[in-house]
Amino acid sequence: MRDPTLTPLFRISSLIIPSFAAASFYLYYYIGIHRFSLQSTLKIVRSFARIIFVVGLAYFFGLKGSISGYILAPATVFLTAYLIDKFFINRHFPKDNKNFFDWKKLVNYAWPVTLFMIFYELLISLDLYLVKGVLANDHLTGIYNASLTVGRIPYYLFYALTLVMLPSISRTTSQNNLTETKRIMSQTFRLMLMILIPIIILMIAYAEPLIQLFFGSRYADSVLPMQILAPGVGFLTIFYVLSFALNGAGKVKIPMYIALFGMILNAILNYILILKFGISGSAIATSLVSGLITVIILFYALRYFGKFIQIKSVAKIIFAGILMFFVSIFFPPQEWLFILWSAILTGIYLFILIILKEFTLDDFNFFRKIIFKKK
Repeated sequence: MRDPTLTPLFRISSLIIPSFAAASFYLYYYIGIHRFSLQSTLKIVRSFARIIFVVGLAYFFGLKGSISGYILAPATVFLTAYLIDKFFINRHFPKDNKNFFDWKKLVNYAWPVTLFMIFYELLISLDLYLVKGVLANDHLTGIYNASLTVGRIPYYLFYALTLVMLPSISRTTSQNNLTETKRIMSQTFRLMLMILIPIIILMIAYAEPLIQLFFGSRYADSVLPMQILAPGVGFLTIFYVLSFALNGAGKVKIPMYIALFGMILNAILNYILILKFGISGSAIATSLVSGLITVIILFYALRYFGKFIQIKSVAKIIFAGILMFFVSIFFPPQEWLFILWSAILTGIYLFILIILKEFTLDDFNFFRKIIFKKK
């Protein structure tokens, strides 16, 4: 990237990989044995560890301290998970279990999933590195990073969905229960689309106050790239969720190859469009590639799981989203007030879905159980 000052930072940050991998091992281990409460506990530990280590070390040691914090945070999660497993979870498993364990089966499943995760991370990160490498401009790189950070909000919101889907799909497919698998896929896709579309619309409509809220007025140039990125991140979210559905069904090579294709294509398109349109070109390239790989994985998901998408339902949700977008014109983006406008527009969106009989009492009760879950 033509910046020698980054070399020591890359050397330090390389330690994030084994630390994150160790933490991820236990995260998926607890999901596999359906200890979702422990998985949630580890997420809380990770959040507090990031605040303590990243912010704390940045205060005392600057940028190198902040990067070191990203190493120590997942390491803390791993240590916590290990101690919980050793002193609490292990008691529930027989110590003299001599059942044969097929390591070959595990390896055959694990290596495509591991490569998928690598290709996917590169797919969603290459644009920032190429902006830095091609333009060689720290200011524009920072501007694009702001767009990327806020634009990824939908992806982080739906990340938990993949953790729940993986064991559920794995269980139903191993039982050869295609009806239940199709039901899970249909419900998940519909609810994901129902939530995702208004979020993307609000991010496009209120990109300016959102950027100002998180980064301040100095990052005003981030608005356009973020508006371009928002639908792309929406596609990436759908791609990621469907990838884990296929992984849960044992079709691990399909997401891996699609992610590899997307990574290569994204690198090529980013390079071409950055030279022509700058940081907006990078956003365009990422959104185009995201849309393409989502269409491809939808094809394979429909081919394997059957027709889990109800076209009529999808059409109603998209129609409600389009109306919401046009109504948003009458609610101009303003600092802080955009939060109220967002709530009103979301209410209008739900009202349209109710009129179209797409949002029902069952959906309301489902969301209420999620939000006001009793412990």
